[in-house]
Order: sequence, then structure tokens, then C-alpha cells
Amino acid sequence: MQLISFGLISFFISFVYLFITSIITAIRIYELKSYLKANKYETWRELTSFGKIGPGMENTFKLMCYIYKVQCEDEKIQRLKDNVRTILIYWYIGWGITFLSFIFLYILSFLI
Repeated sequence: MQLISFGLISFFISFVYLFITSIITAIRIYELKSYLKANKYETWRELTSFGKIGPGMENTFKLMCYIYKVQCEDEKIQRLKDNVRTILIYWYIGWGITFLSFIFLYILSFLI
């Protein structure tokens, strides 16, 4: 019984960690896109277009390619991209921990 409660607590903590890092990631990406919209409109327009559907859309693939692109034209953009990359590392770790907690809890349910 203690293992099940430990499994539930670890899953809950990892889920809360994942939720918090997801919110911080969204805020950091919003800061980057807002800065691009205000100062580099053509880049923002390219990143938020999907095919012939105009600017303002969410194109995560283009955005991730832009974030991990090494070259950068502006120091502030580079700093914002570094912030997003850093929090994305914690977000990926959160997904891994949550997944492992779920597997641990799933295995425990069969043992008891």
C-alpha cells in the first residue's frame, strides 16, 4: 500500500512539474513571438504562416527550426531563443519523469 501511495505522489509531483514548465515555456515562446512581431515583422510573418494561410497561425515546426537555428541577427532575439531552449530542456525532462512515474505506477498496480 505504501508503494502505491508513493507512486501516486511521484506521479502527481511530476505532473505538477510538467504543468508549471509548460506554462513557463508558453510564456517564453510568447515573449519571443511578440518581440519578433514588433521588431522583425517579416520573420514573424514567415514563422506564423502555414502554407497559404496568413500570418498569426501557430506553426510549431517552423518556430522550433528557428529557435534551434545557430545564426541570429539580433542579440535580444538570441537571448530570447536561449531562454526558450533552456526551458524546453526542463520541459522535456518533465515529460520523461512523468512518463516514468506513470510506468512505475502501472507496474505497481499489477504487483499489488
